[in-house]
Amino acid sequence: MPTHPVLAAMLAEWKMRGWAEQQERPPGPDDLVVPHPQPTNRGPRVAFGGVRSDHDSYKRLRIDVNALGWRRRRFHDLRRTGITLYREDGAEKDILHLCTHGAPSSDVMELYTSFGWAKLCAQVWPVKIMRKKSNAQSSPPTS
Repeated sequence: MPTHPVLAAMLAEWKMRGWAEQQERPPGPDDLVVPHPQPTNRGPRVAFGGVRSDHDSYKRLRIDVNALGWRRRRFHDLRRTGITLYREDGAEKDILHLCTHGAPSSDVMELYTSFGWAKLCAQVWPVKIMRKKSNAQSSPPTS
C-alpha cells in the first residue's frame, strides 16, 4: 500500500526518535514500523517488539480517540473515511480497491492484473492532508 507523503514524514520522525524510546534500542532494517511495546497489564502477553494484535491496536485507537475528544470509533470507520477522502480527491475506484482490499478472488481478471507503483501512489497522494504541529509528535504509540 502506498504511503501518503504526510504519513511518510510522520513515520520517519517516529523512526528517528520515538521507536528507540519505546523499544530501548535503535531500529534495525528488519524491525516492524510500530512493534508491540512492553506489556503494561497482567493479561496475555505478546512478545516485546512483536506484531501487535488486533486487540492491542483497538485499545490504542480507543486511547487516541479519547485523547482527541472524539466520539467512539471503529477501525472500519477509519477505512471508510480514508476511502471516501481518496475517492473525493480523484482515486479510481477499481485501482483503489486493490490498495485497500486486494484483488477479489472471484474476478479472474483482477487476479492477473498488476498496476505499477506510480499508478497505485496516484490513488493516495492527491489527498489534501494538513499536519498540525504538536509537542507530542514523537510520542511513542503504546499498547
